[in-house]
Amino acid sequence: MNPVFRLSLSVAVCLCAAFFFAGCENIPHPLPPGSFSTVVIDAGHGGKDSGEVHAGRREKDYTLDTALKLQTLLDKEGFRTVLTRSDDTFVELDDRVAIADRYYPSAILVSIHYNANGSRGLQTYYWRPDSYGLAVRVQQHMIAETDEPHRGVIRRVLRLTHNPRVPCILCEGGYLDNATDAARIITPEYRQNLAEGIADGIVEEREKGDADIGPLPRVQTVVDVRPAQRHPASSRRHRGAIIKARRSTTEHATTHHSTTTTMTKKRKRTDQ
Repeated sequence: MNPVFRLSLSVAVCLCAAFFFAGCENIPHPLPPGSFSTVVIDAGHGGKDSGEVHAGRREKDYTLDTALKLQTLLDKEGFRTVLTRSDDTFVELDDRVAIADRYYPSAILVSIHYNANGSRGLQTYYWRPDSYGLAVRVQQHMIAETDEPHRGVIRRVLRLTHNPRVPCILCEGGYLDNATDAARIITPEYRQNLAEGIADGIVEEREKGDADIGPLPRVQTVVDVRPAQRHPASSRRHRGAIIKARRSTTEHATTHHSTTTTMTKKRKRTDQ
């Protein structure tokens, strides 16, 4: 490649990235308490898009069931809830974004998925700075409710973590191609526990905002999340939250998941 062209291309890429990240960082952070009253619940996949399929188990069925369970829990907490789909229907990603944007600025979007690649555990993705606290709290409570391994709170550009105008996260509730995870995911009890963890994180974020969450991680930052303490149902909405962010490329490598700020889309599939 011509050296001059290569230099020009590098400068152009750097400038585009600088403008992109600057715009992202202008999104308010931290999020104050009481910032939202509506939760848009997105059941991943649907209709012609089954998502991950293993041994006849279709991701789209489990995401919808979990979304409906979550809606029931949040309705009891006084939220206005909106489903991007309530049955086995295919909804375009941009339409899901548009549904969430209708409720700006008093809403959040939570997209529910299940994973695949043979690993185990739970992940929560976010991109916007005002979504970080929500991602951390939801991840903490999902771990507390399910006792699944923690696989990261990950900052990554996905369609449903970047494009909406409202705070937005994407939750991965376990691995359908891992025998241990799959044996749990197929049970209604596990999906109920997962929904309760997501609900608890949402409730806590409404009550506390980003108080005690800490600064937004930067490049090559691994976010360690300690599970919230599990309490009886009568008091489970008032859990504490502890997080610690540390720079550790060694731990980054052992988790096999990037927490590096990136503009690439998730490799696993294109529906996020």
